[in-house]
This record gives sequence, structure tokens and C-alpha cells, in this order.
Amino acid sequence: MRIFQPAKMIAILTMLVMTINGCKKNSDTPQIIEGTISLDVQVMHHSWNVPNIPLYLKKNATEFPGYDTSIYELMTYADSDGKALFEKLYPGKYYLFAKGYDYYFGADVIGSTAVSLTNPASPNEPVHITLMVSE
Repeated sequence: MRIFQPAKMIAILTMLVMTINGCKKNSDTPQIIEGTISLDVQVMHHSWNVPNIPLYLKKNATEFPGYDTSIYELMTYADSDGKALFEKLYPGKYYLFAKGYDYYFGADVIGSTAVSLTNPASPNEPVHITLMVSE
């Protein structure tokens, strides 16, 4: 006749629970990998900054994609100093487009440029560009 050994049974159950939980994968949760490049844009018209202008960024583009802003993947607004920041970008070719109203000059302005981003020498240093806009 066998004698019931609670300590041995608890040890076996504990190992079984650890094995089941230890093999669980997080495959249901998608992994989001973000880029490491930031693009710092200064929008200028003649010699002054253009505040609050919308900026659009198109991935994988080397030529002007057009005026339809719905085809651009990223969008932001310049701040009161005409500065804008696009973050978590991947290396590659982009096209930057801005179209809006210059309150200081009192006119609609537009500007665009191709941008090629590579991993910077300093990982936390953004890529700086000046986007000139005109009437």
C-alpha cells in the first residue's frame, strides 16, 4: 500500500504549472518595430520662419508625388517658430511637402523637397533640413 505524499504531489504540480506557463508565446501580440531616425524641419519663407504650416511626408518617393495630401503617410504642423519634427523614421527616400498660409507675408506658400535618410552617426541626433516655401 502506498502512502500519500503531499510534498511530492505539490512539487509535481508546481513543475507542471511552470512548464505550461513557461512555454506560452506572445504570438498573439504583434511586435511593432520603430525606426530610429528623426527629421527636424525648419520651414522658411525668404528670411523668416513660417509658423503653423502643415507638412506632409511620403515614404519611398524621390519625385514630387502631387498635391493630393491623402497619399502622404505622415503629417504634422510646424510650431509657432516654423519647426516640425517627424520621429521614428526608417532609413530611405522620402518626399517632404508643405502648403499653407504665411501669416507674416499674407500669402499662400508652397514648398517641397526630396529627403534621403540614413542612420545618423549619433543615434539620438536628428537630421536637420530647411524647407524653403514661396508664393
